[in-house]
Formats: sequence, C-alpha cells, structure tokens
Amino acid sequence: MAVTDERRHGQGASGTNDFSPAAGTDYYYASLYYPLPQRRRIQLLEALRRELSVIPEVCRDRGVAHTKLAWWHDELDHLERGTPRHQLSRCLAPYFHSEPGLSNCFRDFIVALHSSLSDVVPPTRDAVLDEIAAVHGGVIRALAETSPRQDEADYEQLRRLAVLVELAYDLRGLRQHRRSATLHLSASALAAHGLTANVVRDTPTSKPLEALLKAELTELRGEIAATLDQMPKHLRNQQRLFTTLARIQLHAVKLTLEDGCQVLERRIDPTPVHKLMLALRTRLFG
Repeated sequence: MAVTDERRHGQGASGTNDFSPAAGTDYYYASLYYPLPQRRRIQLLEALRRELSVIPEVCRDRGVAHTKLAWWHDELDHLERGTPRHQLSRCLAPYFHSEPGLSNCFRDFIVALHSSLSDVVPPTRDAVLDEIAAVHGGVIRALAETSPRQDEADYEQLRRLAVLVELAYDLRGLRQHRRSATLHLSASALAAHGLTANVVRDTPTSKPLEALLKAELTELRGEIAATLDQMPKHLRNQQRLFTTLARIQLHAVKLTLEDGCQVLERRIDPTPVHKLMLALRTRLFG
C-alpha cells in the first residue's frame, strides 16, 4: 500500500497542459485500456469535473467559491462562442462543439455545486446517496456515453456504482471533504455515535470518528461489492472506467479499515502495481 495526500480522487497533475491524469493515479489506470479517442474524452471530461468539484472544498470562503463557479459558468458561454479562455476549455472545445449536450450537462453540474454550498447534513444515508447523485449524475451519464449506450436499467446500476465510489473518495478523503458545506455523513449516523457535524469538522484527530467511519466504510464496502456482482458482465466490461474505479476503491477501503480509519492523519491507496492489476483484470474479465 502507499500512503498519499493527493488531491481529490487520488489524482495529481500530469505536469503538462493536456490534463491527462498522472501515472499511478486512479483515473490513469481506469482509463488506460480504452482506445485513444475514448480515453482522451474520458480524461478531459473528468478533468473538468475535478476542476469544478474541488471548488467547494478548497475555498473556505463560500463567496469565493460562488465566484469561481460563476466564472466557470461564464466560461461555458465562451466555449459555445468559440472563445475559450482556459487551457482546459480549449482542449474540451472539439467535444463541446460535436456534443451540444455537454454544455447543459456541466451547467447543471455548476448549478448543483452552487446549491451544495449551503450547510447541509443529510438526514439519512439514502439522502446522502441522493445528494451525490443529484450533483454528479449528469456527468456520470456523460462519462458513461463514452462507451456504447446502455438502457435505463443498466444506467441506474452504473449510476449507483459511481455514487458509491464517490462516497468512498469523500470518506477516505475526509480531511479535505469536511471543508465542504454538504457533509456526506448522515445525521442519523452521527447521532448513533454521539457526534455532530461540528465535531467531524473540528476534531484534530481521527480517534473520535473511528467507530463511525468503521461502520460507514464497512457498509460501503459491502454495497460496492454487491453492486459490482449484480451488474451484468457486458456492462462491467463496456463501462470499465467505473468498474475499475470501484475495484480500486474496494481495496482502498479495505486498507483504510485495516489502518484503523485514520483518515485525518493520512490517506492510504493501493500501490500502482495493484491498480494496474485491477485495471487489467477488468479489461480481461469484466
């Protein structure tokens, strides 16, 4: 295992202006075995999602976060007019021009991120999952459409898997995620362990949260595994971006549990070799 402190979703900068994920990161392996045109589309759409989704976490001042999101909303107008200002927008321009639906997809994403900047503790775990789906669902669908289109039942399974993976990243990355206005821990779970949202946000160590995180991550691990098992093989194979990420998170959650859920002190990831093996297994066997 590797102890890391990378940005959201275990990704680092590639060191170039092409916005490819750095070697060794989750998205590098999850997109590795796609044909180049598909891989490029996945990586750029995810780069934009990442650029936007970190804003609520890195901006402690909510006003600044709203301003940055508004700038990106305006940037989508520039993209449509063929006058993008940001290097990422210039890379994305061919996709936005050939797929008009992408613009509305990311506009909706920005609107949902604006809404998430109000202090919210979802009442139940189902409400947590619904909140994540409401924010990320459109982009999940856009990423899924890199591969052959699925029917709605397949998409619902895929969306659930992606939402569970997103929750795994948030819980394992709680040191960063707890800065967000919307905390992806339910009020019922907090109350069951005698905690409040303020304790989660302010505690300097993971110890007061250990029982809560152990319960949440154990349940999440079972749900990810069950969702993968229920997906038909053709869907797991066609959508290996999501299934590879899910398998990486399954192992990452296992390592986090074995480490005592010390998520505020360190972030533990599978090694790059293990991620490569999971990506190869998904490519070969779905």
